[in-house]
Amino acid sequence: MFAKVPSGARTGLKTGAKPRTTLLHYATFVVAIATLAGMVWFVASDFAAKVESLAKARSDNVQWSLSQVEVEYLVFDHALRDVGVHGIDALPQLRQHFDILYSRIDTLRSSDLFREVREQADFQPALAETWAAITDALPYIDGPDQMLLDNLDALITRFDAIHDDVRMLGLHGISFFAERSDERREGIAETLNRVAAITLVLVFILTLLIFMLWRFSRVLHSHAEDARLSADRISAVVTTALDAVVVSDRSGVIQEFNGGAEDIFGYTRDEVLGRTIEDVMVPPHLRKAHAEGFHHYVTTGERRVIGRGRIKLEARRKNGSTFPVELSVSATRQQDGAEIFVAFLRDITGRVATEQALRQARDKAMAGERAKAELLAVMSHEMRTPLNGMLGTLELLGETDLSARQKKYLSVANRSGQLLLHHVNDVLDVARLESGKMGIDRRVVDLSDLVRDVVEGQQTVAEAAGNAIEVSLLPPGKSLVVSDPVRLRQILLNLVGNAVKFTRNGMIHISVDRLGYDDMVEISVSDTGIGIAPEDIERVFSDFVTLDATYDRQNTGTGLGLGIARRMARAMNGDIGVESEPGEGSLFWIRIPMPPAPVGATAEVDVLAPVVPLLPEATTPAERGQAPLRILVVEDNEINRLVVREMLETAGHSVTEAKDGLEGADAARDHSFDLILMDISMPHMDGIEATRLIRARDGASSGAPIVALTAHAMLEEISRFKAAGMDHSLTKPITREALQIALNLARGKPASPDEPAQSAPDADTPVDQSRLDTMAQEVGADRLAKLVDAFLAEADRTVDGLTAAPQAASDDHALLATLHHLAGSAAVFGARDLHDWLAEMERLGKSGQTGQMHDRLPEIAAIWARTRSRYSDMQTADSRK
Repeated sequence: MFAKVPSGARTGLKTGAKPRTTLLHYATFVVAIATLAGMVWFVASDFAAKVESLAKARSDNVQWSLSQVEVEYLVFDHALRDVGVHGIDALPQLRQHFDILYSRIDTLRSSDLFREVREQADFQPALAETWAAITDALPYIDGPDQMLLDNLDALITRFDAIHDDVRMLGLHGISFFAERSDERREGIAETLNRVAAITLVLVFILTLLIFMLWRFSRVLHSHAEDARLSADRISAVVTTALDAVVVSDRSGVIQEFNGGAEDIFGYTRDEVLGRTIEDVMVPPHLRKAHAEGFHHYVTTGERRVIGRGRIKLEARRKNGSTFPVELSVSATRQQDGAEIFVAFLRDITGRVATEQALRQARDKAMAGERAKAELLAVMSHEMRTPLNGMLGTLELLGETDLSARQKKYLSVANRSGQLLLHHVNDVLDVARLESGKMGIDRRVVDLSDLVRDVVEGQQTVAEAAGNAIEVSLLPPGKSLVVSDPVRLRQILLNLVGNAVKFTRNGMIHISVDRLGYDDMVEISVSDTGIGIAPEDIERVFSDFVTLDATYDRQNTGTGLGLGIARRMARAMNGDIGVESEPGEGSLFWIRIPMPPAPVGATAEVDVLAPVVPLLPEATTPAERGQAPLRILVVEDNEINRLVVREMLETAGHSVTEAKDGLEGADAARDHSFDLILMDISMPHMDGIEATRLIRARDGASSGAPIVALTAHAMLEEISRFKAAGMDHSLTKPITREALQIALNLARGKPASPDEPAQSAPDADTPVDQSRLDTMAQEVGADRLAKLVDAFLAEADRTVDGLTAAPQAASDDHALLATLHHLAGSAAVFGARDLHDWLAEMERLGKSGQTGQMHDRLPEIAAIWARTRSRYSDMQTADSRK
């Protein structure tokens, strides 16, 4: 379980050693470098001096020899003349001087020192002439004395003739060697200059190296100090860490045990140092696995725990109890190379308990969601059954002889039934898709024909809004695919219908393309409509989301269409998405695998359910025996206008209709009415603005009573209506009893208080028996009994939770969700008192009066006790039947 860590010296957190480098070391280093540079300079200078000296000595010796040639010549010439004066006694000295002259000239002829000068053109003739004179005199000099004396005058003449040549030898030689000496000195000086330059460069480089070494030394010193501080910080962190930090060697002997480990395991540091991890921390039932894992690591080097991140295990405290821990182990080495292991352990007892509680809460929530989904599916099925029967009966009724008024009523009932059936089907589809019970029927489909059918069905609505629809289909012969035509048609109808609904005088383009991978086909629907804000892009696929929720909304709907489309697309192994910019339009796309149909296959016929057409309308108001009123009905919904108009006209009143607030305000300006019934949510101008405009104008009906027809029934909304100039409010759906309140107001009779007109619950009858009777007819008495039992059990749990510890309900959002959920169930099962009280609590919470909401929570106990008792009495009465 726990990694073991190597043996050796006791492991702790050490601080870094401070560098010993001092200024003395720096000074010594600089002196050494300076000495080296001085030696280089001294050697170079000495070398130059010696070379100069040697060069000068050789040059002087050669030049002296050349200058001595003429001297020796003159001495010999003087000796030659002296023989003429002193006779034979002067011959020995003559011969001596001749030998010297001979030696000088012979040296010039044969010595390597004079080789370069001998090669000079001016030097050779003079040397040759001089040597010729010497060789000519040689027989006389070396011959008998008398012969020398006899030829003395000839010798004098001969040597006088070469005097200029001898002088030429000396002068030319000296000049030549002087030039060569100068050239050598210049070369040596240049060489020395180079040596000096190189020496300066070397000195600069050495100086730079010294600086760099100094900088490196400073950096190393800084790093060493940082390492020391880091080690000190790590030591402080480990010492004060709340998590346990345990260091052990390779044999499992504990070498370090911090304060966090002491708190978690119950041991002191001194108690565990020197003991093994297995003995101190590993539970008995895990010791075998721990030993085997450690042996496996030692023999194979394979790491199963070390360096593998955080692992959840069990550990043992000093008192023997086991608890869950989160373990992370890392390996490192000491300076001596010995391997050690550092284990970080965290006590996660609280977290495990919390996770377990969350799992239990999730399971309960999922069970509740499943129960809700099942109830939704059951109710949808049971609601659709009587609806289908009703619509079928209406269709049969339309084939009988009916009066014009009966046909109009039948048309309204038929249209309303079709719309309700559509909504019920949407809810049923959601329930099926959520439960995974909606199957996919894959058949051969002509995708191009399916798209054309959808477009043709929307063409009339699109043209009415000034829109044009363009289509780009698959190439001919490629449109036969395998897919579910019903689901695919439903998705496309939703996307194209939305594009038509939210586009005015624009363009809608439908494109079909095969993407070339995984048989994927993409169908995109783009429009030039109002677009979608970035924050609403993902919300449009949520259930019951309608982005246009203002009073002057142009479009209506349940908000289920796109949610169902996404579920269906994903059920077909595809997906759906949208790209949009506000004011620029939207592009919805679906990508669904649609394999090409087998060769020779044909598309199967897709039969659609017939739609019952609306019956022709008729206007034959019936007069009643009461004073008729002139009434303006401002309502954007055609069916609602028709219902209200028929109710009023059958009572003998005169009705004028307006389709929106602006049209209604204009009618009130131009005509006198006894009563104005004003809808609130309308396009172009809502009912509140229309009321303000009517009251502000000095029109024919500026003082007429105005009654709101609205589904916005909260007291804050009613206060806004009254502030705008309305006299009363009626809550939809409108009944004859509710209309009578408005008629009384028009006749000057008192109306009920300014709150939504609705039947007040009887304090003695907290349960709506008629509601339960209706449900019994729809779902059957036996099924209703089971559903009521489920509702009672749910309400019991909720009420117990709200009354057991109301002060704990600090999460207002969760409390509101609980109240809303129970209110919905109470409404379904006719628990009127409970529903009304829950609706009031929800209103308080949503209006920000959460303190009052919390204070009134205990009231639910008495309300539920009275309601529960009524249900029990009803069940007892049913059992006796």
